[in-house]
Amino acid sequence: MDFADNTCLVTGGGAGIGLSTAEMMAGYGATIIIVDIDSKSSEKACLELRNRGHRAHAYSADVADAEQVRELFKKIRDDHGRLDIAVNNAGIGGAWNLTHEYDHASWHRVMQVNLDGVFFCMQEELKMMLDQEQGGVIVNVASMAGKLPQVKSSAYVASKHAVIGLTKTAAQEYARKNIRINAVCPCYTDTQMVSDLTQGSAVIEEKLIRAVPMGRLARPDEIAKAICFLASDQSSFSTGLCLSVDGGLAR
Repeated sequence: MDFADNTCLVTGGGAGIGLSTAEMMAGYGATIIIVDIDSKSSEKACLELRNRGHRAHAYSADVADAEQVRELFKKIRDDHGRLDIAVNNAGIGGAWNLTHEYDHASWHRVMQVNLDGVFFCMQEELKMMLDQEQGGVIVNVASMAGKLPQVKSSAYVASKHAVIGLTKTAAQEYARKNIRINAVCPCYTDTQMVSDLTQGSAVIEEKLIRAVPMGRLARPDEIAKAICFLASDQSSFSTGLCLSVDGGLAR
């Protein structure tokens, strides 16, 4: 894969799947824009990338806030002038409870980050890409929970199902505008989100692992490889694809 001369944005890029994706794209020659709600994380990630000789730029924003997203993309347009690839990865897991007991505040926050955040970013990304002769590519990070039920995770599951629907709809809307829009659907990945879910319980982690036919958690770099594939010319005739990277879980 070759991302030389490409400007690539990754939300939630300060850790986990987002950081692994940013590092991989940088390794393929991209100029990286890392956006994270935690400015220290985005700055630290970019510093490490620059120390390795890569081009990386840090920004901080809460993607759930439409005004912050508008200001973010105004800065990106002013600073870089173009956006070739956007990876909408920022997300949270939310509460872990049965639907009738699910906390309303947690429900709304999950929807704001996981769905509104993707929607707000996509709107601004599309505006930039429509102004470019070369178009662009968007990759949304959904989840196997966007294809399957997952008990005690009603907000997360609903948000990721919605991201898949949004991805497929937008893919058809912009297919003739030289803008491809796809999604990846990871299963349980060795990130902070899964650590928060297991809360250090070996019993819970073992249950998650047993649910995966391949018998282990995914590594962040395995998800990053799929994201890079969808972002690259190697998938040049794919749009509206929601690619499962889940060890056989969504069978």
